[in-house]
Amino acid sequence: MTKIKRNIEAIKNQHIENAKKVTEGLKGMEKAEAVKEYFVNNSEHPHAEYTFKEMLLNRNPQNDHSFAYKVMNQMADLAAHNESPELAKLMDEKEKEVEKAEAKYYSELTM
Repeated sequence: MTKIKRNIEAIKNQHIENAKKVTEGLKGMEKAEAVKEYFVNNSEHPHAEYTFKEMLLNRNPQNDHSFAYKVMNQMADLAAHNESPELAKLMDEKEKEVEKAEAKYYSELTM
């Protein structure tokens, strides 16, 4: 596993652990709503409300218990990707490489 994947996995696990603490004692949809609120208020999840609504529309209504855990897992994953400093650094480096390549390409066109 690469350093970036380990970092993302650690952040994800921390969010899951924190969300479990916040939702302790809750069940069903109350738990799922509390998970959503945790990510809205405590993470870099870019659109927790939207993700929750989409998952809500696509859930199996007979199994609200597992729904809360699915919400927790999916939101933790996206939040972790957004919060990883190693991933952000890599993306910045790649963006700079693309900018250099574009500049070279356009300078060659004008010659």
